[in-house]
Amino acid sequence: MKKTINIIIILFLVPSCGKKESITNFQDVYIYTSEEDKYIIKDVIEDYLFNFTFHTPTPQKRYNPVWQTELDFIRKPKNSQLMLISIENPKDTTIDAIANHLLLNSKDEDSMILIKDYFCRNQNLFILKYPSQGEMIADIYNRKKWILKELKNNDIKKIRDYSFRSGMNKDIMMALDSLFSINIEIQKDYEIIKQDMEEKKIWIGRAYPYRWILFYEDNVDFYNTPEGTWNRFENKFNDILNVDIIPYETQFDKILVDNFEAKKIYGLFGTKIDSSNPTGGPFISYIFELEKTNKALVVVGFVNFPGENKVFHIKELEYIIETINKNERKVNYE
Repeated sequence: MKKTINIIIILFLVPSCGKKESITNFQDVYIYTSEEDKYIIKDVIEDYLFNFTFHTPTPQKRYNPVWQTELDFIRKPKNSQLMLISIENPKDTTIDAIANHLLLNSKDEDSMILIKDYFCRNQNLFILKYPSQGEMIADIYNRKKWILKELKNNDIKKIRDYSFRSGMNKDIMMALDSLFSINIEIQKDYEIIKQDMEEKKIWIGRAYPYRWILFYEDNVDFYNTPEGTWNRFENKFNDILNVDIIPYETQFDKILVDNFEAKKIYGLFGTKIDSSNPTGGPFISYIFELEKTNKALVVVGFVNFPGENKVFHIKELEYIIETINKNERKVNYE
């Protein structure tokens, strides 16, 4: 026991200079706990905290918990999303000692803290320490949104650095601003596939793994309900993209994107049954209601990457679409 504590203390005294960049696959969250604690917390972590699943069509979790031990933590993990969980009863001395030490310098007596850049740059380390399973479950229920927001913020920084390392496509960004009075970040390797300036629609895309983004304006009344939205999508996607859709969500996720309120809904698309090149995959859609009009700006991102994990590519499309903001100068002028 004494030797274990000495190892831990030496670990914590390592200087913070010279840290390398953390690594990520944009999905895994590494959970460090004892076997005893894992047995009593596994369900709430996997089935509640990290329950959101993309249908691609294969189910793929937005965040996938990877269970690890205290020895894995002592080896200084380089992954970007870490969570150390300690339940005092039952006792498991090593994990409890690590959690106690990490919480020593906390300014309050909170049972959950977030440490940034502990082992590596751009790394989240959540510390959760509770007297009992029941208290942990109650706190997870109260703070789920905050935890997921912090995980997403880390993803955003990583996606921005990785996906936009070659720059942006100013021509497409200017075309979108001209047509919809919006600012948005578009990667350099996107190209315009189809556009109609009179009907206000632009379809852009990039090479394998294939990703498309469709922008169009439409009457907002078509999107008042999820059922109406699916019916309208079926007509629009058939007409513009020549694809069919499979709805699987029954309600909107209402979010705020910069100064835009949006409704978000997920689905699946596929080419026609008689297509010579059958394919498909997941899509994410955002409906932005345009103030003082009866119009909505609809933005839909599609991923086609057969047989492969698509979580990163969906998150990348979410990042791009959620950089949208109104060009207020132009809107006010018009």
